[in-house]
Amino acid sequence: MSGKQYTSSQPLLKDGSDFDVDRSEYPNQWEAGFWTAPCMDPLYFCFALACSPCSAFHLRQRLYGYDMSRYECCAGTYKLPCECCYCRDSDLPVVLLCCEVMLFHPCSIMGTRMALQDELQLKNTCCDNVLLAIIGFVRLLAQILKWIGCRAQAECCTCLGDTVFTCVCACIQTQNKLQLDYRDGVY
Repeated sequence: MSGKQYTSSQPLLKDGSDFDVDRSEYPNQWEAGFWTAPCMDPLYFCFALACSPCSAFHLRQRLYGYDMSRYECCAGTYKLPCECCYCRDSDLPVVLLCCEVMLFHPCSIMGTRMALQDELQLKNTCCDNVLLAIIGFVRLLAQILKWIGCRAQAECCTCLGDTVFTCVCACIQTQNKLQLDYRDGVY
């Protein structure tokens, strides 16, 4: 059983560089929406909520088809300029992935998401973009409140931001899991 055939081409670029990928121009839609993914697979959503690093590790392995020789830090989506990183030449990619999902957790989740978007040419929905922007706004507001001395309000914003962030990470991971299921023909 195979998944849907996607329009396949190289990532669309704004200025011809390999860094500035314009994912808004991709032709395909996610199989599960941001908000509907937890309802479509509530058990995986709960797993991602309770043990997000484990979910991030599992999803990255699935992205690579369990071929860890393909491992790149943050799925290669951030194009880190340092040449001192030996991720691709490592004999221990599983250890490196474990370190990544524990130490750079948000980057790990978004790296998997962006690599999946690039591979399957999936564009974000308006809801995805707004929710990700809200998280950034709440965290920025918390920092501003700390700078001006409103500690109680800053703590409230930080708590709210952390709660929303945790739920959004679980939504993203559930959406990624459902998309990988569809890509791999697992229903």
